[in-house]
Amino acid sequence: MAPPEPGTTALWLGFLTPAMTAALIVTQLLIKQATDRKLERVAEAARISSEDAAHKVSQVAKVAEVTAAKSTQQLEEIKVISEKTHTLVNSQHGLALALVLEKAMKISHLTPKEDAEGTRLAAEEVVKAKNALADHEAKQRLVDLGVKGS
Repeated sequence: MAPPEPGTTALWLGFLTPAMTAALIVTQLLIKQATDRKLERVAEAARISSEDAAHKVSQVAKVAEVTAAKSTQQLEEIKVISEKTHTLVNSQHGLALALVLEKAMKISHLTPKEDAEGTRLAAEEVVKAKNALADHEAKQRLVDLGVKGS
């Protein structure tokens, strides 16, 4: 198509409109392609990011599972040690109470009969020691039987 004669605006517009339309179409296609490429890169980055997040969540879950198992094992070990310590302390407490009773009885036997006040006090100490030992032994029997709250 030959350029229109000068002065004929309509002819110029007729010539330029298809060229401008083509240029606009090409520009829009180029913009769309660039946008599509950017969207693909963003989508790929999001996919990689979500896969990475899923992997990290999986790792955290595994660590939590291992930690929970170790904690349970440690708690069981602490429970066993606590029970053994409690048994040992109770045993030693019982021995101590028995020694107190024995000493109270010896003091009672060594107290002269003429010392009425001393004899009375010594007898009271024997009774207290017997009661303390009997109370401890009763509580220990409940523990041995597995009665809670003892």
